[in-house]
Amino acid sequence: MMEKKPTKNCTKCNEEKLVQEFRLQKSNGYEYHKSICKPCERENNKLYRENNKEKEANRLKEYRVNNIDKRLEYESSYREKNKKIINTYQKSYYRENKEIIGKRQRVYEKERRISDPLFKLSGNIRKMIRKSIKYNCYTKKSKTYEILGCSFEEFKEYLESLWESWMTWGNHGKYNGEVDYGWDIDHIQPLSSATTEEELLKLNHFSNLQPLCSKVNRDIKKNK
Repeated sequence: MMEKKPTKNCTKCNEEKLVQEFRLQKSNGYEYHKSICKPCERENNKLYRENNKEKEANRLKEYRVNNIDKRLEYESSYREKNKKIINTYQKSYYRENKEIIGKRQRVYEKERRISDPLFKLSGNIRKMIRKSIKYNCYTKKSKTYEILGCSFEEFKEYLESLWESWMTWGNHGKYNGEVDYGWDIDHIQPLSSATTEEELLKLNHFSNLQPLCSKVNRDIKKNK
């Protein structure tokens, strides 16, 4: 004859269930099973979170702040132990969502370029230097900031020190065919004067760059 497994009545749903369906709890050195079953406990927790969203959000935020070292250690350990799984998942996710990810990235970059002048400047400088080197059939071997000769933050300050009164980061790159409407980053000595890769790199140094009225840069100077 099979031995009957111990059971317990749940005080919430009033159903008789195996004691394994009740969470084990410790108190004052004693162990006992809770009075409500696990499914009912989960339901209670769910209702509590829904009715106390702000309180729970603050509690989680406080926990993350107070346990940031533990969280970072856990995340680092998890990534280290699951490198292959994570890499496989990321590659698979990217392949399946390439268009969505690309669109999201473009929207993010567009919005950030509007709100963050340094982000816009660094992107423009990278693009400008990469384009000038590629146009002259050279391969980019140095990092942008090494060619530029300073950090992007320092270059931003350098340009601001050369601004005319009407220049702002808001009208950087703007053009409507009128003078003093927008400004570009201009090469004082034109790139076309370079005959070697070394000369080209020197012409992309920050000391050969200046803020210049877009009308002058794109029309007047170009025609000359």
